Amino acid sequence: MTILAHAPKRVQAIRDSAATYIEAIADLEVQVRDPSIRERLQQVRNEVGDVETFFMASLSRESRTAAQESAWLGNAEMALQLAALKLKAIQDTIQHGPNVANI
Repeated sequence: MTILAHAPKRVQAIRDSAATYIEAIADLEVQVRDPSIRERLQQVRNEVGDVETFFMASLSRESRTAAQESAWLGNAEMALQLAALKLKAIQDTIQHGPNVANI
């Protein structure tokens, strides 16, 4: 998908971060057996995926000024930060082993 972005390096950084989070989620999904934690992982996966399917995808569909794009990318970064916090909470929960019950 071609993106006509005013800040291509920022767009790539967001995409790279999202890919890193998806990789971390996939690694945890292999380890964790608890259904409630797996559900939480899926929710975080969906939220990270929304960054690509909602925020990044719209960059190629909608024209924006540099200021509008900057604000849009700020929202994408905030969505990633929130997902990262949720992922960190899950990681903290399972640090005692993959079979831990949901806290």
